[in-house]
Amino acid sequence: MLAVMDALGLTASADVLVASDHGFTTNTAGVDVGRELVEAGLRPRPTPPTWCWPAAGRRWGCTSKAVSASVSPQSRASPSRASGAAWYSRRAGRPATRGERWRDVRPRGDSHGKPRDGGLGRSPDLVLTFPWGSRPNAFGVPGSDLAHVSGGAAPYFSDHGSMSPWNIRNAGLAWGASFKRGVTVRTPTGNVDLAPTILSLLGIEGGSGLDGRVLAEAMEGGPDPERTVAETRVHLVEASGYSAALQATTLGRHRYVDKSWRIS
Repeated sequence: MLAVMDALGLTASADVLVASDHGFTTNTAGVDVGRELVEAGLRPRPTPPTWCWPAAGRRWGCTSKAVSASVSPQSRASPSRASGAAWYSRRAGRPATRGERWRDVRPRGDSHGKPRDGGLGRSPDLVLTFPWGSRPNAFGVPGSDLAHVSGGAAPYFSDHGSMSPWNIRNAGLAWGASFKRGVTVRTPTGNVDLAPTILSLLGIEGGSGLDGRVLAEAMEGGPDPERTVAETRVHLVEASGYSAALQATTLGRHRYVDKSWRIS
């Protein structure tokens, strides 16, 4: 692509941005959420090998995406909600409840594993991601996770979707006439920042109304990224013997989730 741009005489005026949607971690074991709900008495036993299915009546059902899962009873008044929450506290790396509002929290480079209440009736009551670790795999790449499986199937070798820093961090490259050369920018960024940055490069107004921000510190003539004010804080929560932490970095009015993990 770069060779074609050069042949067309566009190199001197073009900008190229490359970003992945998430990182990856190595799966070390599987968690069959549907089976565990059955064993905990929260769901009737289905016909194997299907263990996850839509919620029915006053029982819990589950949906999943890689190394995260959500569970919700169809009846909001179901007495099994407390039991479901107790099951979560045993299995989750970091659960979030329907009442949490994360509208102003943006993951650093990842859109997965982010519980968000959009006001929709299908929003789950609880969302969890499984515990993760930093142990490197056989190739020296750090990051390990448990993964959701169904019907006793083996997990994939690698997956995404958790709140580990190895999943949340992703690849981001900017090249071209508008960007600094040979610089590694360490300020917090996310894929949510790509749209306003591109609009700014094109000289189009309206980017200020978007969730992300313009990555000015990466642009030629922009501020020194090492002198950009960013604050990192770890937020702790504890309830009924369960405790967890969430680390987020704030830059201006924008917050980026760095990682989250269960403490006890």
